[in-house]
Amino acid sequence: MSDTNPEGAYIKVKVVPINGRGNLSNGTGTLSATGVLSCGHFASDDLPEIGKSYNIAGEHQGRLYEFPGWKCTHSGPTSDFKAQP
Repeated sequence: MSDTNPEGAYIKVKVVPINGRGNLSNGTGTLSATGVLSCGHFASDDLPEIGKSYNIAGEHQGRLYEFPGWKCTHSGPTSDFKAQP
């Protein structure tokens, strides 16, 4: 779980691949208590790649939060990302 990013819903989510594919602009996301950030809705021809790193940002209650270098753990229209130790 992230120490600085609160759990809950995020809007205006942007996902940018560090290496690979899977761009998202103006998406939505949810950060769970287990530290998994689920983001979507990715286009079927531009899904994130499992094991690849992404820089993610989104708004939660009017404040911008960043998730730098999070790895994709599940790929689909809604994909999951997790911080790396």
